[in-house]
Parts: sequence; structure tokens; C-alpha cells
Amino acid sequence: MTGKMDISLPNDFFESVLNSLLEQIAIIDGSGRIVFVNQSWKDFGAENDGDKEIVWEGTNYLACCGSSSEDGEPSVKTGIENVISGKTPNFLHEYPCHSPDTQRWFLMRVTPLTESHLPYFVITHQNITDRKQAEIMVTLASEKDPLTGIANRRKFDLFANEHWTINLRDSTPVSIIMIDIDLFKKINDTCGHTFGDQCLVKVASVLEQACRRPTDLCARYGGEEFVVFLGNTSQQGARKVAEWIIFNLRNMKLFEDVDIDMPYLSVSIGITTSTPDGDTRLRDVIHEADDCLYQAKRNGRDRIESSSDGDTKMCFQQTNRK
Repeated sequence: MTGKMDISLPNDFFESVLNSLLEQIAIIDGSGRIVFVNQSWKDFGAENDGDKEIVWEGTNYLACCGSSSEDGEPSVKTGIENVISGKTPNFLHEYPCHSPDTQRWFLMRVTPLTESHLPYFVITHQNITDRKQAEIMVTLASEKDPLTGIANRRKFDLFANEHWTINLRDSTPVSIIMIDIDLFKKINDTCGHTFGDQCLVKVASVLEQACRRPTDLCARYGGEEFVVFLGNTSQQGARKVAEWIIFNLRNMKLFEDVDIDMPYLSVSIGITTSTPDGDTRLRDVIHEADDCLYQAKRNGRDRIESSSDGDTKMCFQQTNRK
């Protein structure tokens, strides 16, 4: 025995192997001209409103690719050209390709054909939808408060910093609203923690309704404290939002069916408005709104305190408190 087996393979063996793969595969030459596509490539085109009779071989793939990228990354055309010229060893590109009823993501990979003296390059498109959906779920979980379903502090910090920069560029005011449920320990001790959780969920629901624009975000900041970011919003506009929040919480009448000496679920609110500039820091504005919140607590709760240009003043006082 020689240790080697003489296996004769049919001429179309390797083509059959490529046709058995789920990934869409094309091979192009140095000019971008397609010389081969596998069956998955053909099927994908036909199943997604493509021309079922199209002959892919001979088509210049580079001509089908965009010459620019919207997100500032190298375009697909540039990425392929860099591999062909030897500037980069490979090119990877993740992209969405949603159908009318399904969200899908794919990974495009371009590599030189190894073990070949001829200038051919392999293009594959791999379905990575399961991975992307898992990544999205992880991201959402890391940015959402599990009890109330609104943003958590991490998400708020990311959003606030991004939109602070936008308002700095546009010279538009930002308003921060800090909200804290009054006597929350008493609510928990008297009515139980399950009812306390229900109160947190109700407050979050009202705040979410108040944040209707893409420039607004509400978040649970910790415990029974919440925060609202209002982009391009004056102090007068922020006060209207805060008054709307108090009005709607009072009208929920959450305490009708529980035995507690409180007429309604009340909150204390602090507001600060500032137009970003090079000397103003977002964290200082948030701290100032928090100071206004605790001023509202010291002044009797169930009210709004706001500050603007260093002037702290009461805007909305308590009513109907027993």
C-alpha cells in the first residue's frame, strides 16, 4: 500500500459542493466580472423579485455596487476594489436586506481565491439574522428598565450626551426634568411592594406619553426617581410638560382601592433649562435639576421647582393635600 488513495472525482464535483452551500457565492475576476455563481445565489435573486432568467456569468459586479456609503464607511465597490488591488486582504460588510414580512441581515465577505495563480476573488453573502436579532435583544435589555419598560440610566446617559451635542451645534435650549414619587416608602410599607411597583409603572407610562418627539426621552434614574430630557425646549415648555405629568398622575386615582391617607399619587419635580455652550456641562445641568427636585421636597412636596439663570422659583404648588 502506498498510503494514498487514487480517487477520481467527476468534473462537476466541486461545483456540486458549492451548490450545496446555503451561502450565496460568486467568483469574480480582476475586473469585477462574474465568472461563477452557485445555486443559492441564483435562488436568492429569484425569490426576492429578481429576474429569474438573468445570466449572472459575465455581469460586472462592481457596476452593481454603490460608489458611496451613507454612514461614512468605505463603499462596497471601494471595498472590493481594495481587495482586488491587494490594498487589503479581505473586505467584510454587514447590511440589512429586509423583505416585506421579515427583517434580515447579511454579512458580505470578499477574499482572494487562494492556491491560485489566477486573479479571482470569492464573494459570499451569509445570512446572520439570528445573530443580529440576538445582538439587538441584548442591546435593548442593557438599555431598558426591566420593571417599567422605559429607558434605564445607561440609555439616558447615552441619549442625553448625544442630543446635548446636537443642541450645542444648533444653539437651542435643553430642559432636564427630575421626578421623584412622594412618600414612596410609605406607599410600599402601607400597600405592599407589588402596589409600589404598579405605581412606578404608572408614572413611567405617563412620562412616556409626555415624550412624544425624537428629541425627548424619559428614563428611570434609580429607585423611585425618573428623569426626562427635552431637546430644543424652553423652560416654559418644560413647565407645561411637568404640569401635564402632575395633572395626569392625579387623575389616575390610584389610591381609590387601597387604605392609605393620601388623596392621589403625587410627585415632586425639579426643572433646569440651559442652552449648551463650551462652558456648560450636561452633568451640571442634571445636578441643578436634582437640586430643584429636592427644593420641591423641602417646600412640601407635590410641586415643581425650576431654575433658570441661577434663579430658583416655585412654579406649581400642591393642592388638595390632606
